[in-house]
This record gives sequence, C-alpha cells and structure tokens, in this order.
Amino acid sequence: MLSPSKSRLVRNSFLILGLLTLVFRPAFGQLSKIDSLKKVLENQDLPDTSRVFLLIELCEASTFTDEQGGRVYAEEALEISRRVQFAKGEGLANNSIGAYYLQVGNLEKALFFVLEAEKVYKKVGDFSSNLLAVYNNLGIIYNRTGETQKAIAVYKSAIKLAEKEGIAQSQAILYNNLGSAYDNLKYYDSALWAFEKVEEVSLKAGIQVGLMMAKSNLGSVYFSLGQLVKSENEYLSGLKIAEEGQYT
Repeated sequence: MLSPSKSRLVRNSFLILGLLTLVFRPAFGQLSKIDSLKKVLENQDLPDTSRVFLLIELCEASTFTDEQGGRVYAEEALEISRRVQFAKGEGLANNSIGAYYLQVGNLEKALFFVLEAEKVYKKVGDFSSNLLAVYNNLGIIYNRTGETQKAIAVYKSAIKLAEKEGIAQSQAILYNNLGSAYDNLKYYDSALWAFEKVEEVSLKAGIQVGLMMAKSNLGSVYFSLGQLVKSENEYLSGLKIAEEGQYT
C-alpha cells in the first residue's frame, strides 16, 4: 500500500489560473523561454500593447524561478497599460501582481490587486478567461484567509461562467480548487464530486496534467474516508500519468 506522504502528487493544491501548464514544466525550459522573451523585449519598436503582453508572459514564465514571479514585469505592464488606456493589459497586469503577492503570502496586497483587476474587466464587459483567472485567484485568497464558504461561492460562480464560455482548462482548475476547498472542510462527498468533474473535463479536453491532479486528489479523499483500495488505485493511476508525461 502506498503511503500518502509518498504518493500525493498535488494534494490539496490550489492552482493559480493560467499556470496549469507551468506547474510541471522543466526548469531549464522555463529559463530558455525567459531568455527568449527578454530578447524580444529589447526591440524598441514594439507596439505598446505587444510589449504589455510580452511582459505579462515574462511575469508568468518567471513564477518558479529566482525572480519570484517577476512582479517587476507586471508592474511595468500595468504602467504602460494605464498610460495608453489599454484595459485588457491593465486587468492582466493587476491580476498578475495579485498572483505574485498570493504566491509570496501577502494576502492583503493580493486581494487589492485582484479586486482591481475585477473592476477593470467588469467595466469593459470582459467575461472571458481573463475574469475567470481573477475569480480563481480570489477564491484562493479567501481560502487562505479562512473564508472557505466565500471561496466556494466564488468558485461555483466562476465555473458557471467557464462552462458557458466553453473554457476547459479554466473548468479543470476551478473544479480542482473547489474540490480542495470542500476537502479542507471535510465535505468528502462534495470533494469527490468536484475532483470527478476535474477528471471528466480533463478527459474530454485531453488535459493530462488535469487528469493527473484529479487522480491524485481522488486518492487523497478516498484515503481520508478509509477506502484504502480505491485510494491506492487512484494514486497509482495518477502516478502513471505523471511518469508518462514526465511530470515527476
């Protein structure tokens, strides 16, 4: 029987929306991407909007490096966006700065910037994956401040929007975080339902990382319920996906 300490791949992990593909990317690949993005930014003739998008991408690519999320890139993107009145860039930059503060544990600042991003998107009527990213991060903040019921309400609302827009990756991450919130409250039946939804969405959309997360978290919930055979089966399935996808 696998021990939970050795087999949990992403136990109760609350994922920041937009980072699903970054979480398990090899470090050398990330560093190569960062260098490439910095090279492009050296072009002084880049349009302001293009520079903003590159800075946001550079911020996200820096998440698991020594630059600690690349806050400075997002701050520059925010400055440019405000100067040229680029609302989408302003929303992206605010949310990226909020995600940085969330990553380093400054929840007060994280909440401020995430709510600023929400204001921008609502003002311009952007209800796409951009707003979903805001709501996901908002849910994570509420979880970490102990306002779990508030987080659950945010996740449920965001899931409805993600399903309406047909954004599979957002659905997978939101259902994962919803399941983790239920699990923290020991609402195990609800947690199982949410993680099964992660599995369902990921299978349909071919999201292997999402499928791996679902299997691992299902194994964790079954372990909490004392259903050890089911727990081990789910863990082993998740481990197989992780090894095949080189996520270990």
